[in-house]
Amino acid sequence: MVASSNAEAKTMRVDASRLDRFMNLIGELIITRNAFKHLADTMDEERTVIEIIQDIKQIENSISRISDNLQDNLMDMRLVQVKTVFQRMPRIVRDIARKTNKKITMQMIGETTEVDKSIVEEIGDPLVHIVRNSCDHGVETPEARVAAGKSEQGTITLKAMHMGSFIAIDIIDDGGGINPVKIKQLAVKKGVISQDESDSMGDDEAVNLIFAPGFSTAEQVSDISGRGVGMDVVMTNIRNIQGSVEVTSKFGEGTQVRLKLPLTLAVIEALIVGVNGTSYAIPLDAIKETVQVKKNAIKNLKDKSALELRGDILGITPLTELLHLNASEIEEQGGDKDLSIVVLNVGGREIGISVDRLFNQQEVVVKPLEDYLSSIPGLKGSTIMGDGQVVLILEPNELMELATASF
Repeated sequence: MVASSNAEAKTMRVDASRLDRFMNLIGELIITRNAFKHLADTMDEERTVIEIIQDIKQIENSISRISDNLQDNLMDMRLVQVKTVFQRMPRIVRDIARKTNKKITMQMIGETTEVDKSIVEEIGDPLVHIVRNSCDHGVETPEARVAAGKSEQGTITLKAMHMGSFIAIDIIDDGGGINPVKIKQLAVKKGVISQDESDSMGDDEAVNLIFAPGFSTAEQVSDISGRGVGMDVVMTNIRNIQGSVEVTSKFGEGTQVRLKLPLTLAVIEALIVGVNGTSYAIPLDAIKETVQVKKNAIKNLKDKSALELRGDILGITPLTELLHLNASEIEEQGGDKDLSIVVLNVGGREIGISVDRLFNQQEVVVKPLEDYLSSIPGLKGSTIMGDGQVVLILEPNELMELATASF
């Protein structure tokens, strides 16, 4: 029984047309391989270097085109519709509505949106948790809705759509929304923040307190909510697949939770940076911008490094410090040296990471880390560059946590 269930989990249906395209590409690859062999066989003949170089470039262009198409085709073969996860939700909504004596309907939009199978397998539990919260904390009782001038029946909407190289899944309810005042009061009571922090905190920041570990607005434990599993677990699970969670809420009108997920975990766009003569890759989706400044533009603010960027104060942390490396030559040199800053934006938070050099942006294949490296904070994986160099890929979420912990 166990063996069969494991085998089933590792299989997926692939449309025949996608397999046909894959076979055609393999055929083209064999033709190009033969062309390369023919070139090698004729290199002893009386041919000029220029002629040989031209033939090599032609074959390289063919290999590049075929490999790009193979990659795209393999990505397509791994795509599945989010419908496989969405179809579990209506029953959950009906069960909770019955238990809580609420009237809730669910609508689903974009069920045919496709995403990598590995992503779909990981978002089921976070989606269930958010939908449960929407039913229990979001949508009000029929009496409360009528008193607020709404219809008796609340609505929860699941919506999936593509956004460039990402997929966005929105969970929207037309319930009572999140009360930022109540959230801050509970956070102070539970010791999540201090009273001074609460007093200076805006409504948007207060709403994001729901992601604090162990924080819950449930007044009593039930099989629906208040079970000790909060939105921090949802955030952690989504970050583990390189995604992000954003919450927007209007008190009295409703809440939207957006899961922003990569289409695939196998290949990413990354910015290659250099520190101490070693290259690192930072996923491009987490980078807001890069700036070049003089070292003396970095000022000390309460014993922390900061940069004034277009009127805003941006905290700056050297990558060498985050990865516990020796300070680089540029960091030790005078203030007239150029310093490169990578501005990370993760979950609405921004931090500047200083590096020695900015190289180029390129697509990289993500390889898993060896066991002895996987426990090191800030590392996501590795990749192999065109010259054979192994480059570590950095994890933006963990870099953000490491950087903000130092402030």
